[in-house]
Amino acid sequence: MNTGTKSLILAFFCCYLVIGSVTAARVQLLNASGAPNLPLPNSDTGTSLRPDIPSPSGGIAPPSKTEITGEFMTLALDLKDPGSSHTVNKWARPSVAVGVTGGPDEPSKECLAEAITEINNLTSSVSLYTNDREKPAIEMNFIPLKEFPRQIKGYVANSEGYTRCESTKGLLQKCTIWVPTTDVTDDLRCTIIRHELTHGIGLFGHSTHPESIMYQGTTATGYSLLDQEVIRLLYNTRIFPGSTEETVREYLSE
Repeated sequence: MNTGTKSLILAFFCCYLVIGSVTAARVQLLNASGAPNLPLPNSDTGTSLRPDIPSPSGGIAPPSKTEITGEFMTLALDLKDPGSSHTVNKWARPSVAVGVTGGPDEPSKECLAEAITEINNLTSSVSLYTNDREKPAIEMNFIPLKEFPRQIKGYVANSEGYTRCESTKGLLQKCTIWVPTTDVTDDLRCTIIRHELTHGIGLFGHSTHPESIMYQGTTATGYSLLDQEVIRLLYNTRIFPGSTEETVREYLSE
């Protein structure tokens, strides 16, 4: 579907299964009426996380241009999902308010603040900030996990993180995020916060790199070097909302 003519609603399910570290996720693309535009993809199953993944500060060589380009196509254009618009979606306004509901605990507040700071340090054209006194563009709901099926329309069983975004012509208009306050550890909740907030800035795909915060079922506690470069590229002022794979590759080939 052409994002230049219709409003899109994108929903993201991040599921953490109980057995080992195997994960599953489903991404659904709906039009404004709530009907699927394309056949929904099957749920994908990830692999067990490798315990020997070094941290971003562990002296890893910086990612190559080829690696950055490939990951950008996966995360920003979501090329591996047949239900995606395959175009760039991003915030075009200079500042984006993040509202919080549900009374998250102090570790969750600290994690969210750190994630916002890291994103702002990586982006040159948009700034996130928390503000509960105005209608937020990104709304983060902290609720008990048992409430997910009741509060989230179309909830997929075992989902422990959920993001729904509305976009018109590649311009993000509104994102709603749900984070569990129960049944997960503080560390996992922090990972979910970062993962879902990164969906909320326009990276709708899932990485194939276990060290990425956007890997399905990741245990990463921060952005990998590759994550950082992809976020920088997404908010490069020459990457426009609604850009296709062709236009992005043209810019990167200059």
